[in-house]
Amino acid sequence: NILTEIRMATSSDGGLNWSTPYDTNIIYSSWVDVAYGDGKFVAVGFGAMMYSSTPDVALSWTGVNVSGSWKSITYDGGYFVAVADNGRLGYSTDGISWYTAGAQALETNEWEQITYGGGYFVAVSKDGTNRIVYAIEGENDWNIIAAPEQNSWLSVAYGEGRFVATGGSGTNRVMYSNIVDVPNRYVDVSSGG
Repeated sequence: NILTEIRMATSSDGGLNWSTPYDTNIIYSSWVDVAYGDGKFVAVGFGAMMYSSTPDVALSWTGVNVSGSWKSITYDGGYFVAVADNGRLGYSTDGISWYTAGAQALETNEWEQITYGGGYFVAVSKDGTNRIVYAIEGENDWNIIAAPEQNSWLSVAYGEGRFVATGGSGTNRVMYSNIVDVPNRYVDVSSGG
């Protein structure tokens, strides 16, 4: 699926051909991210909207009114988790019913992206004092920590046992974490390059 400012497009042939689903439920928005899990797509965007597709069919969508401008969404096998501006973070098991997660820990940062990997959810922010938030899968205990530099962190990904984030400003615009599996698990953040 590809989301644009006013449209959604779907492909069933590996991205060679695209079509725009006609669905009167879709309200035009600035769509910014989409995740797939549990047989459905869930899209987030500005204008306080989220949409969830009918299971296994990306042609029929259900709108969900939520406050905030949602910027990123991920799925871990049981939960959709999304981040937004003004310190918002939400989770859902079905993409329709959403709940606030760990709001006390998020400050009022403008969270840019969230990802899942290695048993952790990790999100990065472009502003605020502490620009990283993480949680262990299956827990609603979110921990907010300072980044090694006060950069505008815009993107985060997981692979090979490490999270890597990139920023749009600052001297070192790449940071990475090593996940250490000890009784008190934590994310160790370093920066470089």
